[in-house]
Amino acid sequence: MKIHIIAVGRLRKGPERELFMRYQERVKSLVSVSEIEDRGLSGRNDPALVKRFREVMARDRDRYVIALDEAGKTPTSPAFAEILGRHSDSAVIQVLIGGADGLPNDIRASSHNVIAFGAMTWPHMLARAMVMEQIYRAHTILMKHPYHRH
Repeated sequence: MKIHIIAVGRLRKGPERELFMRYQERVKSLVSVSEIEDRGLSGRNDPALVKRFREVMARDRDRYVIALDEAGKTPTSPAFAEILGRHSDSAVIQVLIGGADGLPNDIRASSHNVIAFGAMTWPHMLARAMVMEQIYRAHTILMKHPYHRH
């Protein structure tokens, strides 16, 4: 399984980064991260941001794209693991995280799957830590490891 997290902005020092790094260390052989610069942009639908997303996404030839968006479906952790497992052999799974304004409409609309961490809006930096933990959890579910106790 190869997962590529593509996120807007830089994850700076602080508790969100520490939490992100804690889970990334556990799945470092599975997950790569690309950060998209957001300085000087006029919002989430700025053509320059869309272009930057498309350029980074194009690095993975065969890909299954999951966009994080508050209007997406809210799968359980086992359902998220099933999604990752179903696509793990045939494609790089790209997980897209927008900036403070969310993902560009074109990028979200072209994704294979749109998911949310509930109906609430979460800070995009915290969403990175949350998705990394869910990737780790999904990996343990798929490997039948007892981390996920449900």
